Amino acid sequence: MSSSIGSSNSSGGGAGRQTPTQQGQTSDGELDRASCVGCGSSVVSGDSSAAGRSHFAGVVPAHPLPVLYHQDLRGHCTRLHGTLEVHQEGPERVHNIFLKLFEEGVRGNHVLPLVYDHDVPLATREQLLMVHDAAYVDFLEGLCVRYNRDGEDVPSDQEVLRFSPLVVSRLFSEEEQRRFFGRNKHLTSATRFSQGSFKAAMRAAGSVVRAVEIVLGNKYIQKRCFCLVRPPGHHAGPRGYDPVAGGCGFCIVNNVCVGVAEALRMHPGCRIAIVDLDVHHGNGTQTIVQERFAHSPVIYCSIHLHETFPGEPDMDFFPGTGAEQDDLRFLNIPLAPLWNKNGDDSDTEMVVSGPGSPNSAGASSGSGETKRGRTRTGFERGNGPHADNNNNNNNAMKTDKDDGISGSASAQNDDQRFAFPQPKSSKRGRAAWRRAVEQRILPRLKTFQPDLLFISAGFDGSFEDEGCSYENVSGLDLTESDFAWATEMLVDHSGVDRVVSVLEGGYGRWMACLDMYETSSLTSCVLAHIAALVEKAK
Repeated sequence: MSSSIGSSNSSGGGAGRQTPTQQGQTSDGELDRASCVGCGSSVVSGDSSAAGRSHFAGVVPAHPLPVLYHQDLRGHCTRLHGTLEVHQEGPERVHNIFLKLFEEGVRGNHVLPLVYDHDVPLATREQLLMVHDAAYVDFLEGLCVRYNRDGEDVPSDQEVLRFSPLVVSRLFSEEEQRRFFGRNKHLTSATRFSQGSFKAAMRAAGSVVRAVEIVLGNKYIQKRCFCLVRPPGHHAGPRGYDPVAGGCGFCIVNNVCVGVAEALRMHPGCRIAIVDLDVHHGNGTQTIVQERFAHSPVIYCSIHLHETFPGEPDMDFFPGTGAEQDDLRFLNIPLAPLWNKNGDDSDTEMVVSGPGSPNSAGASSGSGETKRGRTRTGFERGNGPHADNNNNNNNAMKTDKDDGISGSASAQNDDQRFAFPQPKSSKRGRAAWRRAVEQRILPRLKTFQPDLLFISAGFDGSFEDEGCSYENVSGLDLTESDFAWATEMLVDHSGVDRVVSVLEGGYGRWMACLDMYETSSLTSCVLAHIAALVEKAK
């Protein structure tokens, strides 16, 4: 740990330091009166806790974990105006998590919600320029201005724009566009921009800046924070758009990288590690680390699904980047999706639907950040069906002893609550994901010895999540116990004291019979992650 980080010149030491302002707490009445700002999501959130179970049960906090959330995030609308489109990255996705978190975490003093303007500031233009090109920032500001002036060719305050095509047409030359898009490559259009999108993106990035100030500053006792934000950010590169990906992946501003830049501004010698747990490779984050933080002690590690088709890039699993890489600055750990047998039929049991599944009515056309053709991006709205919940021996999860996974007693408890078909092979799926965390990520962190850890907390690798579903098969089969276990490994067993976790992907299960997303599994995974982040009393 750098001596300059966390040292205090003020009298009183730790006993005199404060928790973030109690004005950030929200009453039940305020939550009940909160109105939805419209916008583009059809989701239903059931009870995320089985049989009323609290994710914070048995957790004795040393002090509450700051969770940063702001109502402006709901102003980022994603449903195209005048359509019945159901977009998985809609406003209620994150708000439902906040409501459940308030119900479970706040009343037990496990969580301190910071929800007001002075708690969650807007990022500044200067902070964005540390990670994004000036032309891209100008473009974002220009889109925002368009909604606030009269005249022709100006979107109405309800209009939602297709973002990726706008970025390409405004920021890339015709020659670049011809080079990007050939016969087998097409531009996707599921990332959206509305009147409230720029403010939401600036508030999301600003929340990460605020979290960095809390964990690195001398004023507060907390060393960990969680940023409950949208839109996500890890696909947003210096110019927003990545031609390899063919789209922006629902991202506008790279929230984590804005936080990294702020940490380096506060402490230029700060050693920073970014661990990306999203099922998709953070192509934007890696590019920014490579280009903008080339001379700073910053490393990027990612575990993600990876499947590419040379000559047919539209079939790649989004974003098509993140091949195996292990060097001083980057650790990319690609996992094969469960739907890809690759001649391994005798060794692998696919995670498929069971009878009576709420999603077994069939797939709808995709609304996500898809590529053309047989979409394998994990962003297409499929019907990732739910397996039978019969707790029988054939479908029960393997125990840690069978899988050879250490440090995962929670998985055995999880086995008693869930009954997901599991891959017989340890080469992919849940077992491979845990091994990657334990045998590759943790040793890298211990060797690097970061002063600050950023977690790009994506939950779209959970079983049946829309982010990793393809033709009734989940590409990854993680459960809430896996996210809780990985979080505990990263924050309690890596030697890192200061942690900022930032929400990325995770969308819930598509329910074709109801034409909406069911988000209780997403909420449960997020709450399990947050509960594991809470600093425990010793």
